[in-house]
Amino acid sequence: MSEHRELSERGGDARFPEEYRSADEISLYELWDVLVRRWWVIVGLTVLAGGLGLAYAAVTPSAYEFRSTIDLARVYDGGGAFKPVESASGVEARLSNHIVPDGRRALSDSLGEVPRVQVTAAGDSRITLTSRTPASRAEDVASLHEAIADQLRDNQQPELQEMIDLRTAPLETSVEDLRTELEAIGDQMEALARGALSRESDETLARFVEMQELQALRRDAASLRRNLNKAQLEITMLAESSRGTSLSAVATQSDEPVGAGRAIILLLSLLLGGMLGVFSAFFIEFVQRANQRR
Repeated sequence: MSEHRELSERGGDARFPEEYRSADEISLYELWDVLVRRWWVIVGLTVLAGGLGLAYAAVTPSAYEFRSTIDLARVYDGGGAFKPVESASGVEARLSNHIVPDGRRALSDSLGEVPRVQVTAAGDSRITLTSRTPASRAEDVASLHEAIADQLRDNQQPELQEMIDLRTAPLETSVEDLRTELEAIGDQMEALARGALSRESDETLARFVEMQELQALRRDAASLRRNLNKAQLEITMLAESSRGTSLSAVATQSDEPVGAGRAIILLLSLLLGGMLGVFSAFFIEFVQRANQRR
């Protein structure tokens, strides 16, 4: 420090010698000089990282997206409308939290590494299962998605049947009541018909009244038959139109690969190698200067 003080008193350059200058006094030109001197480190690590990235891209097969569509269980609600047994959001939560993990564990012994499954609600009555994997594992994805759909169908079937029974019960009761009324009217019609035929010709007025009553009963019977047919049709439509859980599309493969392509992998590798090279160049320079100061 006395030498520096002497230089200052003499009017000379008061700056510290190069080896005593602090890091914030290093200029951008000196940083550039470090990069120029250590160019071989930067280029070498960049080429190495690019080669590793290219090798990884070459040995890694392209991944495709496989989608399956599940149509959820629904009950015919009349007028061409349907009511889902369970909301799509509720099914999505059940699949994600329970059925999908259980299905992947169940197939882990036979499939080894089981593809992941993303569950997405598509509207009010559909669920989409999505998996990303190489095309060679298309059959494995199909087996996994089918197993998930089967488990969901088994879970929803009791609920579906319960909803059908709740809607069918009053209709069946109405059908029984209508049949009972029709039988009673049929007995009345037979009695009136026998009475009208057995009367003498001089009892024309009484016979006319009975025939009028018979016509009214026939109209009532026709109305009851229409209501009976309508109730029976509703029962049939309810049973035939209601649907259980089903797969409408199984592991449909995307046309193009998904994820990072080989060009992107190579570019990212080169960028990473360049950044690592710059860091290494400064680190080597730091170590060399630290050794010189000892």
